[in-house]
Amino acid sequence: LVLAAIIPTGITSFIWVTIYKGNIALALSIILIDTILSPFLVPHTLSFLVGQKVEIDTFSIMNGLIYMVVLPSIIGMLINHLTKGKSVNVGKTLAPFSKLGLASVVMINGAVVAPYLKVITSKLVVIALTVFILAFIGYLLAWLVGNWLNRDRETKVAMIFTGGLRNISAGAVIAVQYF
Repeated sequence: LVLAAIIPTGITSFIWVTIYKGNIALALSIILIDTILSPFLVPHTLSFLVGQKVEIDTFSIMNGLIYMVVLPSIIGMLINHLTKGKSVNVGKTLAPFSKLGLASVVMINGAVVAPYLKVITSKLVVIALTVFILAFIGYLLAWLVGNWLNRDRETKVAMIFTGGLRNISAGAVIAVQYF
């Protein structure tokens, strides 16, 4: 649960911010900054909160994140800037493929989790409820901060989705590899 709370913001939040016409630049900036900082913050936060030192190869994680998230995002922003937003038309054409890709990721993650859901125990229900409450608190805090700062609707949408969605796949990889 600690790991679930401290893993970086999920790239899926970008899709939701786009769907709800939020501040895309802010969402992408939050995702990129959070992704870049996560190889440093995750091990130190785990060490602090769990009380156990976690050795993570920060350089290899950073290298992978740069190639998988940061560079494609920067290239996309550069193309969008150079075409003065006309590249968005290509994005609309390719949108069904991104949605199919997202559905595939959800199905793969569901297939991995399926064996654990054969017998639903009270422990599983408590864990699911706790994860739900943790995610709800992320959304709620982001919404409260957006209102407290008196931000416009687009900024609030970006804050809410980036504050509530986590990169569960990254958390699962870290959990399997290090725990």
